[in-house]
Amino acid sequence: MKLDDLINELEEIINESQHIPLTQLVVLEERQLFDIIDRIRSAVHSTKPQRSENTGMTQQMREQGLLTAADLERSRIIEAAHAEADEIRAGADEYAREVLEDLYTRLDRTMLSVKSGLLELERLQQARQSDPDEQIG
Repeated sequence: MKLDDLINELEEIINESQHIPLTQLVVLEERQLFDIIDRIRSAVHSTKPQRSENTGMTQQMREQGLLTAADLERSRIIEAAHAEADEIRAGADEYAREVLEDLYTRLDRTMLSVKSGLLELERLQQARQSDPDEQIG
């Protein structure tokens, strides 16, 4: 029997009981009340394990939901970390390319300057060899 049904039965007994005139007191049959109280206790005790199981299932479902949410969050964080790492690598590669291009340009200018200096030195040496008077003056 459901707990609600037993409570309704208890209300019925109270409503149908004999009232003491000019008071709100009623005369109740003790045996009838104790019988309903015992059935209420039985109903409460029989529903407690079920509630515990339901609570356990609910707790398990919550935990499973939390685990699922945690797994999704973990996946999102890992994916974001990979994306950020790829971005950092791309930035580092671009920076390295810029530095190497700048170095190449500087080295190229330096090589042209060295080559120009060698050519100038060679031209001066040839001029001295062809004109010995220039060596003195």
